[in-house]
Amino acid sequence: MRLHQCLLLLFALLSPLVQGAILAIDYGAEFTKLSLVKPGTPFDVLLDRDAKRKISSVVGWKKNDRVFGAEGKMSPLIAATEVPDLPIYPNPPLLTDDGSLIFKHANVPDHIKPAPSADAAWTPVDLLAHQIAAPAASRRPRGGRGREGTSERVTPKSKHFINTTHVEALAVGYEHVGAVNLDIATRDLIQDAFVKKTSRPDVKDDARAMARLSKEAVRVKQILSANQEAQASVESLFDDLDFRGMISREQLEDKMAKKLPEFTAPIKNALKDAGLTIDDITSVLFFGGNARVPMVQTAVRDYLGGKDDKVAQSVNGDEAAVLGAAFYGASISRQFKMKSIEIDEHSSYDYSLAGDVVFPKGTVQGERKTLLLKPEDKLDLVFEQSGTPILEVNIPDISAALANFTAPEPVVNLTLRLDKRGFFSVAQAALTSNQTDVPEKAKGVLGGLFGKKDKTETSADADAETEGAENKTEAEKAAEKPKKAPRVILKYTSKPLFKTMSKDEKRITKERLASIGVYEAALRAREEARNRLEAYLYRVQNYLSDEPDSKALFDFGTDEERERLSSGVASAFEWLHEYAESAPAGDLVSRLTELEALEAPIALRYTEWMARPTAVDKFQQAMHAGRAFLLSATENRTEALKAAESATDENPVAPPKYTEEELLKVANMLKEYEQWIDPLMTEQVKLNGDMKADPVIFSKDLDDKGKTLQIYVQALEKRKDPRVPRPKKKAPPKEDTKLKAEEREEQPEVVVEETEQKVFEEPVREEQEIKHDEL
Repeated sequence: MRLHQCLLLLFALLSPLVQGAILAIDYGAEFTKLSLVKPGTPFDVLLDRDAKRKISSVVGWKKNDRVFGAEGKMSPLIAATEVPDLPIYPNPPLLTDDGSLIFKHANVPDHIKPAPSADAAWTPVDLLAHQIAAPAASRRPRGGRGREGTSERVTPKSKHFINTTHVEALAVGYEHVGAVNLDIATRDLIQDAFVKKTSRPDVKDDARAMARLSKEAVRVKQILSANQEAQASVESLFDDLDFRGMISREQLEDKMAKKLPEFTAPIKNALKDAGLTIDDITSVLFFGGNARVPMVQTAVRDYLGGKDDKVAQSVNGDEAAVLGAAFYGASISRQFKMKSIEIDEHSSYDYSLAGDVVFPKGTVQGERKTLLLKPEDKLDLVFEQSGTPILEVNIPDISAALANFTAPEPVVNLTLRLDKRGFFSVAQAALTSNQTDVPEKAKGVLGGLFGKKDKTETSADADAETEGAENKTEAEKAAEKPKKAPRVILKYTSKPLFKTMSKDEKRITKERLASIGVYEAALRAREEARNRLEAYLYRVQNYLSDEPDSKALFDFGTDEERERLSSGVASAFEWLHEYAESAPAGDLVSRLTELEALEAPIALRYTEWMARPTAVDKFQQAMHAGRAFLLSATENRTEALKAAESATDENPVAPPKYTEEELLKVANMLKEYEQWIDPLMTEQVKLNGDMKADPVIFSKDLDDKGKTLQIYVQALEKRKDPRVPRPKKKAPPKEDTKLKAEEREEQPEVVVEETEQKVFEEPVREEQEIKHDEL
């Protein structure tokens, strides 16, 4: 019993782990994609509410409702951009003194608490939190694609499959160029064509016109990826002037001719850092927003020597990143049992202190290094990442630690860490001694390298040392053990030199998101209650009409009940028409509950009328099976008891299969159910099929009692037949035992020598062999 309780407790503790899930997010400049790894869910990209595998990376407000994706583009707070001269319509951001962007919103919803001020409506972190919260807001995760940059990663030629798949990323190349640059180039072509046609160069100063041109440029770019020409069309672009014109792929390629080398620069830089050449590359994978642009594909193929076989065509570039992130996250999680994958990445930057490189570029991420610094009263250190200060470390009160430090040559031991994610940090600071003592054993080894004494002298010294070692005390042996170097842990503070969110900013952001979540949850509950009420009203209205889809209300309901239900439906329709947009969820639910209570008696008669015949048949079958079992089980027990009366210890028989208490319980259940069903069945028959009368017997009671009897009887029938006990061996009489012992004592002892025994035995074996031959 105790073991059973322990197992239940163990399963209860493990259940939260089993129900865990991993969400992978590919947040792109244009689209966002998500993938979920969850028990019982297929491993794939998640769909949004419109059954699309991607969602636009846009968040906006439609009155008081937060909207995402295509709907959010109608009134965006922020849109994808990386070029300063690309305006954001309708609310361009403000640049503060500390370099932060503030996105103002004219009418902040009232339910957001604490309410942001007019000058600090939203920050990019707030907007990113909104966008990631989109799946939870719509109760369906979403996905998308897009890149703000182009990068290439060089991997080894082969993977080592032992027990774990090892992948090593040798180098990374990056260039600040992406699909947005193609959008801007296409927009400029359309703008130039409009200016040439209308002679209105001031169109570039109109934010609304430029926003519409940018939207049309994205569409034209996508068409040019598959066609040589595309028609651009914008109605009422500027001062009620329409524009229609043709843009060719050749024009776009000429516009981007100077930037084409930048698309292949990541490959060149990655190969250079990895110490490889183009001949070492076996495959190039394309993924990202600009992967399908013909000019980019052509530039990469030309750089690879014009070999098409080096460009992999079997990878879905849109979903490779998010699916890979989900798979890798599941492989390193303890909640899922998947094939293990270990990825060793190299740092793309070098980390230095005062010009001295600590972690050079190309260092395998996950390493640690130690710096030995001269102790001072305090140390102020600034670490740089490729020349940019990123971390300031302060170690105060070193003099106080030196006052209690007695070891010679004290130094400050600073442990630095570059973790698997590429984050640089300080792991520990301690005060240690820089003096290293050479053990006697090591000195002997070093001395042996420069000469030996005579063999006789060495042998004599060894004997003396052996004799002296035996006479050493335990205290002397303990004194010879090497002493542990003293170490004093120092307190330090580290401060990132790039702007991060403060505690107050984090708290305010969380409170705002929580208030929005509460508001949206209440809004969804109200909409759901309204939809349920409307659906119920239309369904009942149809049943009460002259040509209903079902005549259940007329067959099973009285005239008075139908009148009350019809009046309630009419009143609810009138109330809903007036208060549908403002009524809280509680009022909608209460209205629905009142109408369901009026319909409940009619619905009960209908369901019981349909389910009662089947329930009665099953109950009677269970009773019949129970009686048959009781009869056969009683006979079995009677025969077993009669056989047991004539059984002996040498010839036992099997005990009865069922106990008297078990058979008595079956008999009592049969008797109880018969007494229960007989009067109720008599009353039900008297109704004579009146469908408008309330039922006397309910199908649920029949099912419950029938299942209870059936389960108990089936458990007894499945029981295995008892085994026949082993017969007991009869012990010999005590007098015979004593007699045999006395006979053995009276027999004379015969002693035969070994040689005589062998001679005596040999003829016997020969005679036996002869008999075997005859056989």
